[in-house]
Amino acid sequence: QDLYARCVEQANRAGVRSIVDATGEPLRLALSARPFVVKPNRAELGKTLGVDTSTEHGLREAIRRLVREGTEWAVVTLGGDGAMVADAKRFWRVTAPKVTVVSPIGSGDSFAAGLAAGIVRGQRVPEACALAVACGAANAMTPVAGYVRREDVERLVPEAHVDLEP
Repeated sequence: QDLYARCVEQANRAGVRSIVDATGEPLRLALSARPFVVKPNRAELGKTLGVDTSTEHGLREAIRRLVREGTEWAVVTLGGDGAMVADAKRFWRVTAPKVTVVSPIGSGDSFAAGLAAGIVRGQRVPEACALAVACGAANAMTPVAGYVRREDVERLVPEAHVDLEP
């Protein structure tokens, strides 16, 4: 249950930023280790915190709780509706490109990989989420879980929008 927390602690000691894509007790324990980003999906977030995230208000409150409990950034994926991103002060809405879905399996992992790639490239978390949603959408266009075609990602990135929310 504490594997992610131990990994985050080790990363922090090494000066490496971490992204945790988990749910339930592993996510709760990882929060106490202070990861750079946590990336649950909407349903996982609700289940982990025992709250209703089906409304905008409930979703925002749950995201605020993630940040209070230890992460610097919270990124909650919303399937075809993109993602919501927050730090301790602001929220951003990330609009995903519209694609013909062949299989959504692996899209969350593809999103996480795109997020990591954007951060490594020097982008701030909200801007890195444009690449992330493009990767998630590109994965959904294929029958293979966790597979994206570079040309699809490159075509979809300009269609992803990151907007600061009021």
